[in-house]
Amino acid sequence: MAVCKCTGEHVDSPQDSQLMELLGDYRGYDGGLIPVLQGAQEIYGYLPSEVLETISQELTVPFSEVYGVVTFYAQFHLKLMCQHFSGHKTTQLLASSQRPTKPHIR
Repeated sequence: MAVCKCTGEHVDSPQDSQLMELLGDYRGYDGGLIPVLQGAQEIYGYLPSEVLETISQELTVPFSEVYGVVTFYAQFHLKLMCQHFSGHKTTQLLASSQRPTKPHIR
């Protein structure tokens, strides 16, 4: 799903391969949209629009329906949410970052 900035070629990331494997498990299965969205969010840490488009195409579900489900349920995130990450990469990212000296208040 990623595009190389140098050549403009389509490049598959390890996450893309995991997503395609997940989609293979649910292709043709009624009621598979929410489990696929949950799995995709687990893979990517959030749900980028390119992933939603792929899910829509592969499950033959209208994009509007996929987007509607994502925006309806609070468990899904369209933007990267650091506090909801899990996994080795995130642990490294959080461990390498400097902690603020004062709490951030919005």
